[in-house]
Amino acid sequence: MRAPIFIAMIVLAQVMQGVVAPHLAVARLKPDLVLLTTLAYGLLYGPAAGGRFGLVSGLLQDLLLGRYLGVFALTRMTAGYLAGVAERRLYRESLLILIATGAATSIFADLLFMLLMGATGYPLDPLADMGRVILPAALYNGLMAPLIYRAVRRIRRWELARTRTEETRP
Repeated sequence: MRAPIFIAMIVLAQVMQGVVAPHLAVARLKPDLVLLTTLAYGLLYGPAAGGRFGLVSGLLQDLLLGRYLGVFALTRMTAGYLAGVAERRLYRESLLILIATGAATSIFADLLFMLLMGATGYPLDPLADMGRVILPAALYNGLMAPLIYRAVRRIRRWELARTRTEETRP
């Protein structure tokens, strides 16, 4: 049962990023709904599933954007895996923990993205980007993280309830 949900959540995250995120823009900053869904998936399903989710969703994002194939795949895979590792150590139901985790994940993913882009020769100004883009985006993503987490948690609960119902049928 998990494969259809896995695929549906990846597609939904990509569609939301392309359709909904532009309408949520504040001062030209959009929430990274794919990253936040990857974070939530890792927190709820564990490191291996979080890494797989990040890899597939990041690769799809790379293909849709058509530039630098693999950069989003690597950043999302790493973020999903690390979120899954953190899942054992965090009290996920705390609003402040979710906000801080969302912000930290955003900073980590953006810094890794900058490192990878810099390795390809892309011109970057890390200090200017830190203050102008990375930190404001981290704040925004941190504030959005509890909403995305709760949505993914509802899907997870529905999935578990459905699995239990199917197991009890004769």
